[in-house]
Amino acid sequence: MTTIRRKLLRLSTIPKDLDSVSSIDAAAEVPAESLGLREGDVDRVWRSVRRLYRTGVHPGITLSVRYQGKVILSRGIGHATGNGPADRPDTAKVPATVDTPICLYSSSKAVTALLMHMLAEDGEINIMDPVSFYAPEFARKGKANITIHQ
Repeated sequence: MTTIRRKLLRLSTIPKDLDSVSSIDAAAEVPAESLGLREGDVDRVWRSVRRLYRTGVHPGITLSVRYQGKVILSRGIGHATGNGPADRPDTAKVPATVDTPICLYSSSKAVTALLMHMLAEDGEINIMDPVSFYAPEFARKGKANITIHQ
């Protein structure tokens, strides 16, 4: 794909050697096989992330996956800055690492919902309680009766 076409489609430039823009925190990762996963499961996930990165849609991706409370993937690929479609050619390219913060936008809502349901299952909260029961400041401006469930 030509550089002009990539810019028109608002895609990032992807190097041929993905290892040159990959970061793996091997010290944090536990072998998946030690947790009962099949050999190659983690590699298949990482290959999928690399394929997604090759599309050019995302200038950088970080990933942390836990299984049974243990880190099985702690990796980053691409650039934190300098390789976005709107970046100027003279912008310094800063590689993405496992510590690069990524904006999740609305995907954090799904994570929050999951965590709230886990708390409900453990009996820590009741989803029929008003949010203001746990965060009193939420009750302002007529929101006192909005429940967690809602």
